[in-house]
Amino acid sequence: MELLGPYRDSGLENPPYLIRRGAAVLQVSRLLHVVAEGVIDLRDYDEVAVATSARIGRRFSADDVRFLVEEKLIPAGIVAAAGTADRDPPPPAAEDRLLGLRFRQTLLQPESVNEAARPLCWLFQPVVVTAILAIVIGFDAWLFGVHGVKAALDQVIRQPGLLTFLLVLGWLSTFFHELGHAAGCRYSGARPGAIGAGIYLIWPVLCTNVTDAYRLGRVGRLRTDLGGVYFNAVFIVVLAGVFAVTGYEPLVAAVLVQHFMILDQLMPWVRLDGHYLVSDLTGVPDILDRVRPALRSLIPGRPSAPELRALRPASRRLLFGYLGSLVIFVAAACVMTIVQGPTLLASTWDSLPSHVDALEHAVGMWDLPVAVLVIMQIGLLATPVIGFVLTLAFAASILLKRRASKLANA
Repeated sequence: MELLGPYRDSGLENPPYLIRRGAAVLQVSRLLHVVAEGVIDLRDYDEVAVATSARIGRRFSADDVRFLVEEKLIPAGIVAAAGTADRDPPPPAAEDRLLGLRFRQTLLQPESVNEAARPLCWLFQPVVVTAILAIVIGFDAWLFGVHGVKAALDQVIRQPGLLTFLLVLGWLSTFFHELGHAAGCRYSGARPGAIGAGIYLIWPVLCTNVTDAYRLGRVGRLRTDLGGVYFNAVFIVVLAGVFAVTGYEPLVAAVLVQHFMILDQLMPWVRLDGHYLVSDLTGVPDILDRVRPALRSLIPGRPSAPELRALRPASRRLLFGYLGSLVIFVAAACVMTIVQGPTLLASTWDSLPSHVDALEHAVGMWDLPVAVLVIMQIGLLATPVIGFVLTLAFAASILLKRRASKLANA
């Protein structure tokens, strides 16, 4: 457990204080932060009460401190109860976050992530960043203005085996993207956590735990947010260099894929890099978590939620502007899902037998490249369907738990 102090450059009237517990960073009030600091440094509740009263400017008794410790700090795992100091803290509550990541599994432990990120930190030096961005801008101007991408796309269409090449490069760049977040976090003075995988909406994704970046100021947090797409830009520079030497046209298609990956990551309406970028620009931690109270506050006769009253006026206006754009995005996504979903599922189901036949033929002919390509195509067809089913099952379980909780309380 580590006391991190106030959340810097906050968009809240009273910035929260941060306490790191293992891989999680908890937001608490200044009072709880001061009490936790006192419990660590002092011996008994009377001393903590005196120190807390001096820091906060209000009188607190030993009983007040005991109440805060027993009812707030111990349940949160910030302070250990008597006789339990050698036990693990309670696990964090199961997440029920709007558009959250599900079924997370660790792939690379924090120690390995830090070792991999350390030699990459030099890429964030200002002169290197300037050079990388200048090369990308120059190469894009030549590629889209002079050379074009038609020849590369035609070659990929004529040789479907090249899709395997593009997919492998895409997977490598995705992992490199996550290392970009880790390296940006480390360069800024925080310590990245594990790299893992999970299901986001309907797709499998990689993710990097950079919650320690909350200890940083706005610039450090933004560097961490943009580290992933910046490493996509570094990947483009590498591809451009290899293309300049070899003239291999499919590399142009790989560059095009990287640009689409960057645009996808910068969408602010789902928990991708763009969402965290908006959160840190506005100083509102995890802005999507305030969408529900903002929607409820629009119901006539409903009072403004505490989550909204805590925001500064400028941050509140930005939140409602963000909410408006989110409603438009969700409505468009729902319409597309309703209209295209059944057709997509039907075409996926109808195409599976032909892919299985193609796989059997490739195996029978000992054609390994084609067999690998067909397996990857089957995976791409099945993945969104499996992810969709798992997401629906998870949403149904959440609704059932809420219903059971309401019935129990009633």
